[in-house]
Amino acid sequence: MEDALIHLKEECNFKNRPRFIRHLHGGDINTVYLIEAEEQQWVVKQNNAIQFPLMLEKEYRAMQFLHQNSPLYYPKMLCHFTKNEQQFLVMEYIEEGLSNNEAQQHLGKGLAQQHRLSNSSFGWKEDNYIGSLKQVNTFKESWNDFFAENRLLFQAEQAFNKRLLVAQVLKQLERLCLRLNEMIPTEPAALLHGDLWAGNYFIGQKNQPVLYDPAIYFGHREMDLAMTLLFGGFSTDFYMTYQEVYPLVKDWEERVKLFQLYPNLVHLNLFGASYLDVVRKTLKKH
Repeated sequence: MEDALIHLKEECNFKNRPRFIRHLHGGDINTVYLIEAEEQQWVVKQNNAIQFPLMLEKEYRAMQFLHQNSPLYYPKMLCHFTKNEQQFLVMEYIEEGLSNNEAQQHLGKGLAQQHRLSNSSFGWKEDNYIGSLKQVNTFKESWNDFFAENRLLFQAEQAFNKRLLVAQVLKQLERLCLRLNEMIPTEPAALLHGDLWAGNYFIGQKNQPVLYDPAIYFGHREMDLAMTLLFGGFSTDFYMTYQEVYPLVKDWEERVKLFQLYPNLVHLNLFGASYLDVVRKTLKKH
């Protein structure tokens, strides 16, 4: 930790060596901790730069873009750097508050407004990460081509190579991808968080939703909504307000499982065969 604090002083141009305060929850990939420097508190994310090349640099650029463009609040970035095979990302610290109906309404309104921010094609200017896995963002003119090639088939082929998915299931998925035009309504490319589950947002002391750990790209907005429904953590007020601001296309609830195929394939690759059953059930239903 002492070496890390010295690196942080040098690379972030702090006048004095920062003071370590405490560790924060950081998931499986990152060490996350709180420091104090320049009379402010900062969150530091740190992980292995060899194991996860450019991960935090890519996150820095995504968070900067979202902070500057989204009506939702994404913390300000201070700096990122790599030292001795460790990569660091430093951002402002925001104290967590309690969720309530009003805050959930703010979140629903803000996400709907963020989804209004569009692009001429689907994708992002660079590949990034979903969890610890590569996320392919090569631009496509069609959402269904993007969803099939860059999301479903890419993850399914990884799972097949790891022997988590048998050839029969892969073939089922390939057939599904040929029918996406029949199943998914055409929508403009929306600016997505990309990994919007309850663990990637909180409500701040000022009652504002604070979002982080994005897997950013321009995609179909129902992807973000499907992700919110995967593990819960978003209230009825959130969905009602979203619908008031940017109504979803008819029968969107019936497409949730289809859009959840992507995170479920990601979880299959990350956590193993326990996610195979839900993939099979979705393919059988569709």
